Amino acid sequence: MGRRTQPDADGQGMLMEGVPAQGSTYNSTEREQAREYMSRKRHEGRIIRIRRVDAATIATREEFRYNLLGFCLAYFAWLFYLPLAGMHQAIIAELEEAILRGGKIALAAPRGFGKTTITLVAIIWAIVYGHAHYIVLVCAEGGLARDRLDDLKTYFDDKDSMLTRDFPEVCEPVIALQGAPQRASKQLVDWSTDKGTRNEDRTRIKWGVDSVQFAKVPAPDGSGKPADASGAIIVAKGLDSAIRGLVKGDKRPDLVLADDPQTNETARSEHQTKTRNEILRKDIEGLVGPGEALTIISLWTVIQAGDLADRYTSNEEPDFFSMRFKAIEVMPSDQALVDEYIARVRDAKSKGDKATRLAHAWYILNREKIEAGALASWPDNYVRKDVGDQAVKEADRIARAA
Repeated sequence: MGRRTQPDADGQGMLMEGVPAQGSTYNSTEREQAREYMSRKRHEGRIIRIRRVDAATIATREEFRYNLLGFCLAYFAWLFYLPLAGMHQAIIAELEEAILRGGKIALAAPRGFGKTTITLVAIIWAIVYGHAHYIVLVCAEGGLARDRLDDLKTYFDDKDSMLTRDFPEVCEPVIALQGAPQRASKQLVDWSTDKGTRNEDRTRIKWGVDSVQFAKVPAPDGSGKPADASGAIIVAKGLDSAIRGLVKGDKRPDLVLADDPQTNETARSEHQTKTRNEILRKDIEGLVGPGEALTIISLWTVIQAGDLADRYTSNEEPDFFSMRFKAIEVMPSDQALVDEYIARVRDAKSKGDKATRLAHAWYILNREKIEAGALASWPDNYVRKDVGDQAVKEADRIARAA
């Protein structure tokens, strides 16, 4: 058995036989000082000091306070790398109106046309300027809603972004977590002001999987006033779970984003369509108190006639302002050529040509005739180059041989 130790008067270990054990040479006073030092360092490590912004930055921020389109292009130009079409500008204008003044929007557009991206940026705009304080993200299923929240969270966790540069009070508390949400409970903020007053307080930030609460922090102008986004809440919910009971203290939701609330399966079920409509009408619209308004933005993809998307975006729900965009606003003049192309695609697939290369080559050779008279909702979204099936080379070979 090993020899046991016992502390001496100074706290150093002594072997039972009376031989001093090897260990710390600190006496009790020095150890206390070391503990105080480490405690102070840990305390200081938890404190964040919101970086001040200069007058020019404040002026830039104010330029976009009521300008969603300008905010999109100024802070998220990397997302909007293609020119915005008329449909995008119409969507942005309606989102801005609803967020600032209230209302209900039902928007349908083809997948891949950017409606979700635009709306998430609109949510960010609403948060940083304090246009909304409690947002509920609703999707057809809980997992999808959590994914959407996760997408949104990443925009606030980029130390090199323009959003962080101009809105440090929103982003820096998130970045300080360093990807560890458990640090949130101990995070402190320094409320020092230009007048010399100083106070430290918990930020009360929460950065979870199903919900987040932004830090309660001062504005970055040195005034000592709370930031516009201070304490803002976002909750993710699926229509397959309970929507009720989302009151947080004295806060109730003031903005709901319902992103594709139906699935292919539920869209084809009359019972599911009815059930989900009741959730939208009763549970979601009942999230606010009596006499209070709730802004609802719903994004849809029409799956079949009579589904919820079709219903909400065709004026059957009169309290929703409906907008529906098609990929092709005006069809080509020569429908016979379109039908021939479709027939060639089907024939190619039946013969094992999964890429339908020959059909694509025929389309390239006859593109001007086929597309004559057509009007696309977003012309810049269409690829005008070889998509990897070698159809362009095949078209050139056919043209040379003719």
